[in-house]
Amino acid sequence: MNPAVMMNDTLFSTLNDWVDRYYRDRLTAADLADPQLLHEGREALDTLTQLLNLGSVYPFQQEGAGNG
Repeated sequence: MNPAVMMNDTLFSTLNDWVDRYYRDRLTAADLADPQLLHEGREALDTLTQLLNLGSVYPFQQEGAGNG
């Protein structure tokens, strides 16, 4: 098992910080049409997978691997 996913005080704090940074406090219908929402979601998932040492598990992460 990946030790980075085992809950402890440090991970709890790190995940709380991640939520504070990436979760919107509200979401409107207009937000769903905004391309920025997709960008924010992908950035959040990318950061989360890095925090948990999961590697590139989402297709958008794998597609971008050779483009940077």
